[in-house]
Amino acid sequence: MNTLNNKTKKCKQPTDINYCQDKSSGGHQGAILSIDKKTCIKKISQLNNENKFYNKHNELIKNGITILKNYIPKYNGICILNDIKYIQFENLKGLFNQPLSIDIKIGYKSASKKIIKNKTKKIYKIYSKLIKHYILDKFMSQSSNVGFRIEGVSLPNNIKLSKFDVMKSNINKILDYYFTNDKNNKNLNLFIKILNEFSYNIEDSNFDKYRFVGASILFTYDGLNENINPSFKLIDFENSLILNNENDIKNNAKHANKFRKSIKSLITILTNYLNNKNLL
Repeated sequence: MNTLNNKTKKCKQPTDINYCQDKSSGGHQGAILSIDKKTCIKKISQLNNENKFYNKHNELIKNGITILKNYIPKYNGICILNDIKYIQFENLKGLFNQPLSIDIKIGYKSASKKIIKNKTKKIYKIYSKLIKHYILDKFMSQSSNVGFRIEGVSLPNNIKLSKFDVMKSNINKILDYYFTNDKNNKNLNLFIKILNEFSYNIEDSNFDKYRFVGASILFTYDGLNENINPSFKLIDFENSLILNNENDIKNNAKHANKFRKSIKSLITILTNYLNNKNLL
């Protein structure tokens, strides 16, 4: 990469094949591009929230707060392509022969009035977005009931489902599709194991500094080689915050506990799913 200044570099040209985002991805198609098999780029929004999140997260790590060090993608700074700024981060699917991913959006609510107000001051836009997310969480997915929803998933080639079909479908049915190549339940067991470790780590009081809204867990395993370790990372931080003010951190404890509850709910559902598979 050619350096433009001390902080910003020129992006490599995106690859013809998008190694970072395929049709199974939960986000808006084309929002994330690959510049090689190891690196993704994502356009920086006007709010610049995701870039701020990564920088604050790295500051916490430097200050010894490492509870999420292994669960956040590696951040590679900013680059510019055609006068547009992008953040760069590791491709979580790049090391797999056949990456099979499931994108699970965590939380009983997927929108925050506070964050929406940072994006627009127009009252009708604020409440129209809140209503849209309320309908999505309450009626078009299971978020408000179980604390998460499946936003995107790698499906067998003969199965064609839209994003909304995936969100509305029975969770066990989608898991059956996703774990089709996991013949011995090895990756399912590892998913539950990592989730339990993650759940234990976020009981740390320092987790209250993180306010996750609309963030997802991206779990990826190799459909061709079960000896390759799966990947487990949190993604999508455009609506998430890292808090500095002690009062804000204290007030965030309730929200952080709901996130913890969502993770425990996911563990319970996956464990019950595994137990039922073992009975067959």
